[in-house]
Amino acid sequence: VVPLVFALFEITISRTMFILSSFGGGISFLLWEYGLVYHYLNLKGVFVGTLVSFIIFCLALRKQTRNHS
Repeated sequence: VVPLVFALFEITISRTMFILSSFGGGISFLLWEYGLVYHYLNLKGVFVGTLVSFIIFCLALRKQTRNHS
């Protein structure tokens, strides 16, 4: 979701990092929602998955801007 929202504002990353960001968010959602951690911290898997996807996206964007400088 995060890469698609940023694409609306014409902020893009490479295709590989797009896939990694999407899968990272999806996998972290599944692990959080169906793991034991969910019951202890009372956070929803959607929030954690979006946060992980956002972090991966920001790291990819930072790497991309450093390579173009």
